[in-house]
Amino acid sequence: MSTRIAAQLYTLREMLRTPEEIGQILRQVKAAGYDVVELSGLGPVDPQHLRDMLQAAGLAVCSTHNSWERLRAEPEAVLRELRLWGATYTAVASMPPSYRHEAGYHRFAAELNELAAQYAREGVRLAYHNHSFEFERFGARSGMQILLDQATHYALELDTYWVQHGGADPAAWIRRAAGKLPAVHLKDMTILDGVQAMAEVGEGNLEWPAILSACQEAGVEWYVVEQDVCRRPPLESLAISRRNLERLPGTKERVRSFFGRYAAHYGTSAGHRHGSDLERLIEMLRPRPGERALDVATGGGHTAFRLANHVAEVIGLDLTEAMRDPFERTAREHGLHNVRFHVGDAEHLPFEDGAFDVVVSRRAPHHFADIRRALAEMTRVLRPGGRLGIADMSPPEDPGAAALLNALELARDSSHARAYTPGEWRELVTRAGLEVTHLETVSADVPWEQWLAPISPDSPEGKAAARLIQQADAAVVGRIVSPRPAAAGGPVVHRLWTVLLAAKPLARP
Repeated sequence: MSTRIAAQLYTLREMLRTPEEIGQILRQVKAAGYDVVELSGLGPVDPQHLRDMLQAAGLAVCSTHNSWERLRAEPEAVLRELRLWGATYTAVASMPPSYRHEAGYHRFAAELNELAAQYAREGVRLAYHNHSFEFERFGARSGMQILLDQATHYALELDTYWVQHGGADPAAWIRRAAGKLPAVHLKDMTILDGVQAMAEVGEGNLEWPAILSACQEAGVEWYVVEQDVCRRPPLESLAISRRNLERLPGTKERVRSFFGRYAAHYGTSAGHRHGSDLERLIEMLRPRPGERALDVATGGGHTAFRLANHVAEVIGLDLTEAMRDPFERTAREHGLHNVRFHVGDAEHLPFEDGAFDVVVSRRAPHHFADIRRALAEMTRVLRPGGRLGIADMSPPEDPGAAALLNALELARDSSHARAYTPGEWRELVTRAGLEVTHLETVSADVPWEQWLAPISPDSPEGKAAARLIQQADAAVVGRIVSPRPAAAGGPVVHRLWTVLLAAKPLARP
């Protein structure tokens, strides 16, 4: 899944009553695998202090929940908080009971549109978060349908559990709300003693492949994990949901689809064939005659071909069968007889332990759904004393800029999972049991259209990426993209790559 998975802090509300508790729990949320949160359910805390604690924990904020009354009475305070925390939208947590009748739904929708227009003028999107009561029917339409039909300025934040609890189909409703759905709350439903109950994502009965596929089709930007009631410790429930989301079907299918569609482009891409990250990777690895190398997620094979000039054998492994033709064609053109293509999954490498002297993965790990498993597999197939080389895109260390970069990458390519900062790469590789012997970054400024390629700027994906730039905080955008007139080639994207070398410890006697 993408870095657009966020934790809804309402799940942890009983643990967030004081600033001291909040600071401690935010660090634990980060340790549970989350980089982004949606704020709700916190006890009294100074907004500036909260921002400092979020930054110290390495967490960004995608959105907040507010009461209907506060959004109307204190718009200036709400807007100040959103800007301070770097959030781009906020949601009405629930509809007051006084509106919960047919005429009330129409009145609420009209008032919400007016309020949303007010917030939109300040660059903030206002959404409505549902429960199950909205699915009460009034003649031919439910209250929820009235809210959707009249949503001209406000957005929706559908909750999968509450949609199902209301007798509706979450996937169908997500598709129905396409274009008006910046976020979806993900929580599962199970049956306990004959009664519906909340469960961790993937631990209940909801059809998650269908739900996540609908989210992709509908252009959902954020997957917000929430569980109002937990049978396990709430932090454990959040961690289970995060882990299960990474393992659900969908990500690998999107990788195959995207790279199958653009196999010819990646087979000839100058940016992949060359680049300072490739040069440094080969220099740092110092491949030697007689060695056996594995290029994980080889794509067009450009890294494998460079290695082939130095070693005895290279296997280029890729998830996408469609990459075989450009790989083998280029190998023939270069007269390389010591390389071969193998279809396989980075998280389940089809090789014996210690089979390779060198393992590399370049410009690909940001597509891996479970980076820790992939690194464990690469470590496993390395011989003791063997070397691992990684070269992949990295965001700035700033959490807000990191969240924006990952959002941009996901907008242009739905198979993107997550880009990691240099510091995160060091920690991930070390935890995989390897010794990091060298880590550096290389950078380059890339024109917007070149960055988008093979996606067209006029495609839905290209337009979605452009919208993200327009909606995000200017200071955050400036760390990733510099504006430039169209006559001069348009905006420039500041690309950063982490290049890392690590060694597998020798076996102890």
